[in-house]
Amino acid sequence: MSMHGDLLELRMQLVGVIDVSANKSLACAKAGIHRSNYYRWKNYINHPAEHPQQNVGYKDRAIIQQIVAVALVFPQLGPRPVRDRLAAIDVHVPISKVWRTLVKENLNTKQKRYGLLKQHKMPPIIVERSKSSKPYVGSLDADLPGDLGQIDCFLVGSFKETRIGQAKNKKGRIWQYTAIDVA
Repeated sequence: MSMHGDLLELRMQLVGVIDVSANKSLACAKAGIHRSNYYRWKNYINHPAEHPQQNVGYKDRAIIQQIVAVALVFPQLGPRPVRDRLAAIDVHVPISKVWRTLVKENLNTKQKRYGLLKQHKMPPIIVERSKSSKPYVGSLDADLPGDLGQIDCFLVGSFKETRIGQAKNKKGRIWQYTAIDVA
């Protein structure tokens, strides 16, 4: 069950316990809540249709999905440009609804939208090429080990301990040479 569902169930149990007591104020004080919270929760439980944030209609869900989709396709845009992009596809919503939707979906900043997109990267597409096709320019092909070797060098750095003899003013450099069999 979701956190919202657990909280709602706990509040329903609390309202049920306070309902059977004769003194509601004393029961609320013993439960550690304010009396106004009890009446608000009781109203919410008895009349859930009056609370639109919980009963989102099909049309509203579609609009919310479109707002989120445009915000993720163009993560650099704020609420006004998102509203303008939606208006271009005949979805007319106020900027305030775009902003509230982005806040509710935790996408109200550019960093949050980019962070969500970074989490859901597409895996790289691996393309296998057949042996009969021509190799790409700059690629190396070797069928058997020892057919083709490759050498690379890398400057590790300069260390004063590597200076030799009288040339103390020159820096001693350390290089790494690596040989690789391409096959």
